[in-house]
Amino acid sequence: MPHRIKGFFTGNAIWILLIAFVAAIGFWPVLSGMYPLKWDAMDYYFPSRHLLSQYISEGNIPFWCPYQNLGYPMYADPQSGFWYPVSIVLASVSRYPLWMIGFEFVLHVAIAGWGMFYLVRRFRIKNGPAFLAAVAYMMCGVFVSNAQHLTWIISAAWLPVVVNAFILLLRHPVLRNALFFALAFFMMFSGGYPAFAFILVYLLLALWIVNIIRLFRNGTKDHFWQLIQYSALAILFFVLMSAFIFVSEYQVLSWMSRGEGTTLQMALFGPFSVESFISFLSPYSVALSDFSSLNTDLSMANANFGTFALLFFIAGIFVRKKHEISTIFWFGLVALTASVGSALPVREFFYYYLPALNLFRFPAVFRLFFIFGAVIVAALAANRFVFEKKQFPPALKILFIVSLIISAISLVLIRANNYLSLRQFISTDLFHFSLTSTLHQHLAIDLILLIIMLGLSVFLIIKNSKTIAVFRIILVFSSLQMIFSVRTNAPYTVYSEDVMFSEANVFVNQFPDSFPALSKSSVLQNEQLAPRQSPFWRNLNLFNRQVAADGFTPFKSAGFEHLQDSLPGFLQLIIKNPTAYFSRNIEKPEAIKISGKTFEDSSLVAADVPESINWKLDSSLWENKIIGIHFAPNRIEFEVSTNLAALLILQQNHHIGWKASIDGEPIEIKNVNFTEMGIVVPEGEHAVVFSFEPPMIRSVLLVSFISILLVFILWILLSIRKNQIK
Repeated sequence: MPHRIKGFFTGNAIWILLIAFVAAIGFWPVLSGMYPLKWDAMDYYFPSRHLLSQYISEGNIPFWCPYQNLGYPMYADPQSGFWYPVSIVLASVSRYPLWMIGFEFVLHVAIAGWGMFYLVRRFRIKNGPAFLAAVAYMMCGVFVSNAQHLTWIISAAWLPVVVNAFILLLRHPVLRNALFFALAFFMMFSGGYPAFAFILVYLLLALWIVNIIRLFRNGTKDHFWQLIQYSALAILFFVLMSAFIFVSEYQVLSWMSRGEGTTLQMALFGPFSVESFISFLSPYSVALSDFSSLNTDLSMANANFGTFALLFFIAGIFVRKKHEISTIFWFGLVALTASVGSALPVREFFYYYLPALNLFRFPAVFRLFFIFGAVIVAALAANRFVFEKKQFPPALKILFIVSLIISAISLVLIRANNYLSLRQFISTDLFHFSLTSTLHQHLAIDLILLIIMLGLSVFLIIKNSKTIAVFRIILVFSSLQMIFSVRTNAPYTVYSEDVMFSEANVFVNQFPDSFPALSKSSVLQNEQLAPRQSPFWRNLNLFNRQVAADGFTPFKSAGFEHLQDSLPGFLQLIIKNPTAYFSRNIEKPEAIKISGKTFEDSSLVAADVPESINWKLDSSLWENKIIGIHFAPNRIEFEVSTNLAALLILQQNHHIGWKASIDGEPIEIKNVNFTEMGIVVPEGEHAVVFSFEPPMIRSVLLVSFISILLVFILWILLSIRKNQIK
């Protein structure tokens, strides 16, 4: 027993628990349920996952979401959570309550730390430096400033796991490692923001090419052919697991408004601006209520990974590196030049000449890869100095001393030129969102903490010869600084203080926990009557579960976006009707598009309809009725009656997955109002059914599910077998 206890404290387990502890303390206001996350996390990711849990609880596949922007194919939305096993599991074990998204966020922060820890250990670096890298990475500016972007957090969390698995495959090309890499990359690809996967492919390709060159130089042809074989096998596993994703995306490329990629102007939007470089030294300086001086969005302005990790990184630039770390290091530097957007031509070059890098906005995504490489180099340097040479080199001591002097001089200059009123600021605004605090106050707070920690570190480095003991104290300082950085920045970019978690939870719980029948109100009234409360904004009908034309998501129909941008008046006209309605007031779409033409009759429909029907027939005696007898997001049934042939409009975006029938007989769905669906209903009483099921999707979903299950089980069995052999 004593041997096991000693092994626990000297092995990896204690460090894994410490990483989880630091993550929990840093994001405690979220994890404890004190405050909800803010912005997109609450307004899009949570409602989508909450709705996903409703589908799963009723045994339905979330093919179609009818509730925002006149409906969209939820199965193909990369941000809905339907592709991602973790979200599926969390949505299956509960109705995805409000606290769950905070838990999912912090869980991925911890995954990032654990992944970085094991990646650094892969390079035979000791636990202490690996812990330094883990904390620096999982508490870095991306996890803090982009907390609202859950898919970004998921990508960043799995990045070190994927790279670790890939390096393991490069070193030991066997089936188990091919399975591990395929699984890890699938987790990142299925749950994350696609831009990170696109960029990562180039990093993996660079690592693969460098490794191949080394194999040729060393003359190890057997290893080369094994690597080719198992690399191809890993790609095959990944493709099979992702088959559902690939088919889903292919089916919506022509449907969605961004199916053809982005313009250069859009690709340069949201950089990690040059002004934001101050975040490397003072992350609190980019947490401002007025961030116009940063020349970028607040969520793109933070790249901090801790002062101590930064100092070790600078020293590590000049340390001899293994080829894998060297490749990651140089890739990170190039990524940093791309992250600044139009300030350098690198991002534009990538846009034009590298496949897939013209498909996304936000150059700031590249900054993650710089941070990723920097913390690995920092760990390498710490390991070299502390555990190999067992002394801090003069260059590192000078670096610490110079940093201390510069910090002290900066604080004096700020104090001399500005009235800081720090005592009042600390008592009222520190750790809270403030409309009145200034850049200089925030910078001064970071500098004071830095001077204290650097001062003590310099004293210990110079006076104490016990290098490992001093480094452990530096680990404590580094962790405390990262926690402090998170807690000061979090009210600005992580959670909302304007509403308590309990209040937001009461608001969410008032909505139906089922799929209610279609409202007889107009689509516009559905939007207007939906209850509203901060921090929720425009996707409230995902809670209210009535059809709406409102919504905040980049995933929407090209036809709907055409209405929003080019014919907003006509859009406002047609949503004055209920979700399903009859009309005989038909105009050619070309007539509707005439510039400057206005319309007042909400029954007007833009459609190309059969000329065999006399649509101009006197309709004064026209009688019609629509009764919704069944509603589910993937299937809507009506009983209708009309004494004249008429056009039945369903205010949902047209998609190849929709099918319609009248009295059990299939009927052609016409594209009406530039994006909606309509069918011609003959006179009489009829049963009308609209159903949504995209072609091939059930089959490829089954292929993906079986592949994921088999790959996971086989990897587990091979891992157990390897451990037994050991």
